[in-house]
Amino acid sequence: MYCTVGVARTSTEGPKQYIVPLPASDTGQNFKDMLESGIGSDITFEVGEETFRAHKLILVALSPVFMDQFFGLIRNTNMDKVVVEDVEPTIFLESHLNCFMYALYYDV
Repeated sequence: MYCTVGVARTSTEGPKQYIVPLPASDTGQNFKDMLESGIGSDITFEVGEETFRAHKLILVALSPVFMDQFFGLIRNTNMDKVVVEDVEPTIFLESHLNCFMYALYYDV
């Protein structure tokens, strides 16, 4: 679709500047809520008897390692679970991986 727009100026005033205030971004909080609620999650980290849900899209967007694991040459097309071996759930919660996951979600 093409259209032509014509503008007729009847005033000789200079250009006006408009300031539109932008609300503070709450994207980080929204991602945090998604992580904690598990809504829309599509990957599970299985640690011992416990599971932790996450979102591939967020992990992939911010980590080349997850990009390769989920969609790269080493991908497993049916991967919906990552088994974290030799780590207790309490250690996982305090570990760098869990901190990394939270950083991915919060640091947006």
